Amino acid sequence: MQYHDDGGLSVNPRAQSPDQAAKPRVVSSFQRRQVAGVRGRPSSLLSRLVGLAHGSIFPRHAAACLGQGSTMGLSYALTRRYARRAAVVFALLLPCTALAAGALVYFDQPESAKIFTQAESKGNYWQLSRYYETQRIDTFCSVTSSTMVLNALGVKPAIQQAMIYPFNKFNHENFFTPAVLAMQPVRNIAGDGLTLAELGDVLATFGVRVEQHPATTTSAADFRRLAQAAVSSTDRYVIVNFLRSAIGQEGGGHFSPLAAYDAKTDRFLILDTARYKYAPFWVLSDDLWTAMNTVDKDSKTARGFLIVAQAPK
Repeated sequence: MQYHDDGGLSVNPRAQSPDQAAKPRVVSSFQRRQVAGVRGRPSSLLSRLVGLAHGSIFPRHAAACLGQGSTMGLSYALTRRYARRAAVVFALLLPCTALAAGALVYFDQPESAKIFTQAESKGNYWQLSRYYETQRIDTFCSVTSSTMVLNALGVKPAIQQAMIYPFNKFNHENFFTPAVLAMQPVRNIAGDGLTLAELGDVLATFGVRVEQHPATTTSAADFRRLAQAAVSSTDRYVIVNFLRSAIGQEGGGHFSPLAAYDAKTDRFLILDTARYKYAPFWVLSDDLWTAMNTVDKDSKTARGFLIVAQAPK
């Protein structure tokens, strides 16, 4: 047998008489379902959907989402004839496939636009996005997170950038002031990065108020409350230190600032400083907390988060 482009079946003409080959064979819907592996009366939701769409092609994860182990042989090409009915099926499948529990939602995915629109806590986003930049090397996530936050707070660098004079903003060069270098030489950060406590101490040299919150000394509920309040404002910013592998990404410990929070989905938006690797993404608050509630295997110190604000005058 061979498949037509419209999903129907016909007997190979070379195995028929000339008269038989001249007449296309009519195949019923029931026969088509039999060939597809769906025999008899449909007994499951997926089978009923198959009966609706006939020769449509479905993603393999649709069957798993509906509790089935396979797609029952659905490998026909999607054709115009069944496109409308297939669209109905995909609409029915969408709620279980659009946003899997715990899945990260990246900023360039359609679902992200919906989350961002409905999010009420995104005061940090507008300032941070203005100064969003990419870390230059793998271990500079702490430096890049710091320059973004310091610029968003309006802190004036002590060292002038010659190329943008008379304007001045923090970058990867003028971040390393004499005070920073006295605490952490560039070679140390470039080689091993910084711990949560080390970054907190470095940021304090810029005259800002820094609250250090190791995950071992707080709770997931406290983190959600403090972080939501900060991202809703324009004068406090949160830098999270988390383990990438704990949320399904490649890599180890990482720093990046938070930019928004959506209460409906309970997700925070992380402006990932390794933009060559990952786009900004939405992560469940509890999942982020779990990724922060880890211990750096090299320093043996806890990860967590920092809240950085202008020092009171």
